Amino acid sequence: MFRILLLLMAVALPGTAVSKNISVTQNGLPVSSGVPVVVDPSPVAGAQATTLVFTISNSDTTGTDLLISSLGVTWGINTTFNSIKVDGADISQTASNNSYAIPATIPASSVELSITYTPTDVGQFGAMISISSNSDTNSDFSLQFAGLATGNPEIDVVHAGSSVADGASSTIAGTPSPGVIQV
Repeated sequence: MFRILLLLMAVALPGTAVSKNISVTQNGLPVSSGVPVVVDPSPVAGAQATTLVFTISNSDTTGTDLLISSLGVTWGINTTFNSIKVDGADISQTASNNSYAIPATIPASSVELSITYTPTDVGQFGAMISISSNSDTNSDFSLQFAGLATGNPEIDVVHAGSSVADGASSTIAGTPSPGVIQV
């Protein structure tokens, strides 16, 4: 009895190459085009700027640079953008004439995209950054993020069953009697 073992191996032939592809990650985790990244922890509305950092990579092994362009804010809800930067360089926040080349190297070459924003009001917020590129597989990448902005913590003071408004006072009825403080 003979057994035949057939082993098939995928080997790249000369002249074939991996197509260039845009790859976006946040904290090492892949980000899908059009799928919002949930911002956690929730930022405080109007209080402080929050920065999200994404890595945009070129997976090409043919020696072709990945060109990203038209990098800008397409829409934002309840969000003020403090800055958008690629590798530390400020970019225009409108979708025009922002162009960067990501070299084709092994391992994949990349740039950092940092988005600093402040939710303007308590409640839901979100935005979309449009990234156009010469990628063979995903030339229009929709980078989205969303979350729920919280308010500053509040302390509620209640006297005689009613809340005391911020900056207001409340009077204790009757004559106060002297007390003793024990330490």
